[in-house]
Amino acid sequence: MISAATANFVIALASLIFVYLVSITCIGFLQAFVAAHFGDESAVEAGYLSGNPTVYSDTFGFMSLLIFGFGWSRTFPFQPHLLSDPFKKTKVLFVYLVQPIVACALAIGAVVTSVALIGPHALPIVYHYTAMHTVFRSLNMQALTEMCGASSGLLLLLVVMISAATINIFLAAWSLVSSLWDHAVYMASIRHYSWMPQTEWAMILAPLCLFMFLFPAVHFCMLNLIIKAAYFILESIKIL
Repeated sequence: MISAATANFVIALASLIFVYLVSITCIGFLQAFVAAHFGDESAVEAGYLSGNPTVYSDTFGFMSLLIFGFGWSRTFPFQPHLLSDPFKKTKVLFVYLVQPIVACALAIGAVVTSVALIGPHALPIVYHYTAMHTVFRSLNMQALTEMCGASSGLLLLLVVMISAATINIFLAAWSLVSSLWDHAVYMASIRHYSWMPQTEWAMILAPLCLFMFLFPAVHFCMLNLIIKAAYFILESIKIL
């Protein structure tokens, strides 16, 4: 017979895998669409408009998300020099920022959906789980079942929404810093052409810099920003 802990583990893992694949597909698809619209079709040629999750997924990025609390999708194929004028620099920055913007939108949508389905008491529960780096091991199905009543379908949906909020908050925090880093490297490379050979090496430092110095603070700010945005939306539509 399967123990409660094993059931929690399997349900949480399945939910996180599903949400990760859906999230990175949405993010990658929209980023490829924006880049192609501005003139760079590198991502389109790499299959980023196919909707196939395997195109966007990164095994190490997902494992890092589960183990360390931060993760990423596959490196986006982007060549800023192919973007068209005018406002080329602004377009490059916008393409980079598509990832955190879409991840934030998905996280806010997950929080709003949770509260709309379960009730106002779902907001502190979602905040509790999304604030923890160990949501993969900490989902308490008994507590969530009591919240949802006897509806197993509602329970499963709540678990998916919690996973969606958690995954996308982490993705938003990671991609915000790494995208700004990539844009800074791009700006430095066009101003100092001698830096061009070192550009790829500089971008490799982004994950290390993020993990050691910036990620906890950015994650905390992103979490609170998303919760407050969701709260504002819920108040606006008279759910809270």
